[in-house]
Amino acid sequence: MSAAARQLGRSQSAITKSINEIEEKIGYKLFNRTSSGVSTTIYGDALYERLRSIRSLLNTAYNQYKAYHKSPAPLGQIPLFTMDISLNRIKMLVLLGRHKKISLVAAMLNITTRTIYLFVRELEMQLDLKIFELRPNSELFATQYGDYLINRLNLVFAELRFALEHIDKLAGKQTGSICIGTAGSTRPALVPKALIQLLNNYPQIRAETREAHITELLDELSRGEIDIIVTGTRAVENAISGRNLDKDDFMVHHLFDDELIVVAGAAHPLLEKQHLTYDDLRRQKWVLPIRSMPAGQLVKTILENLSIAAGVTKIGTNSIVVLRNLVIYGDYLALLSSHQTELERKQGLIAQLDIHIPNNKWPVCAVTRNNTQPSPATSEFFKELDKVAQDYIDS
Repeated sequence: MSAAARQLGRSQSAITKSINEIEEKIGYKLFNRTSSGVSTTIYGDALYERLRSIRSLLNTAYNQYKAYHKSPAPLGQIPLFTMDISLNRIKMLVLLGRHKKISLVAAMLNITTRTIYLFVRELEMQLDLKIFELRPNSELFATQYGDYLINRLNLVFAELRFALEHIDKLAGKQTGSICIGTAGSTRPALVPKALIQLLNNYPQIRAETREAHITELLDELSRGEIDIIVTGTRAVENAISGRNLDKDDFMVHHLFDDELIVVAGAAHPLLEKQHLTYDDLRRQKWVLPIRSMPAGQLVKTILENLSIAAGVTKIGTNSIVVLRNLVIYGDYLALLSSHQTELERKQGLIAQLDIHIPNNKWPVCAVTRNNTQPSPATSEFFKELDKVAQDYIDS
């Protein structure tokens, strides 16, 4: 303890008091005290690992700052990067990045707008770099570096939450929360099946799912607002390359290969025809996902390769509900995910046409952040997700 006090420039009594306050707040002992010194408990080890991750996040934020500034201030002169700053100040920056209104953030934190102005000015003076720009409508917008910094600070809060969840797990309490981003064919069965099993095993976990375009989901994942994305692999790859995102920021876990199949309503005349050919498909009406949807480009490519492009009635839609209902209630054909249509085919609402479609593989994946360890709840969800995926592979 005395050695730590000297290194931190704090009194031993001040450090002891801080540790006692943390232990009392979280309800677990972080250190074993003996006459010869202190040693970490398993809870202290868990917290230490998350604090190392936070240190890494702040170091990358500082390194990025050096890339933006010709004469950057030394690391030790910026309390934000050395963790010598209150969580309320970090929360202030995160909320400003999210809500942009100083008056709103002041009300949320029960502080004055002057306090916020002074802190932002102090930080920008330390950095000699603008973090926010004030727009005419009194809104603060993060600069390019400010946006990057706030992204890292969001992850700092996520790591603190994960630390407490990890400590609870070590104590035999599987608590915490998980936010799952979904897009495309993973919504109907894959995610619900895994989520049901997770909550059967750990009913104390709070779960939330969020549906959005894959680019939005990747942004939210990188900010720590969601914990995992389950979607088509090609959609992820296209979004990362299309937005010039750093692929090293994400970990893509392959789950299984879904496939696109030709489906029709239960009363469609082609279901009665033997030995279907591609010419039969070319004379039909089709409903297609628009190209911005996850499988839209693949569907377009497959149909073009089969010369199903001109001379047929086509409807484009960005709603999978509309697409399925047009197939169910009309006489349209569609190329849809086998996984996505599992329930409707079991119910007899639609049926798969008996015809081979070349190059119809649709890999499905889970995406997590590469720069932080997943939370205990996310790790348990991924185990269940992998089990459900394996069931699809085996079936």
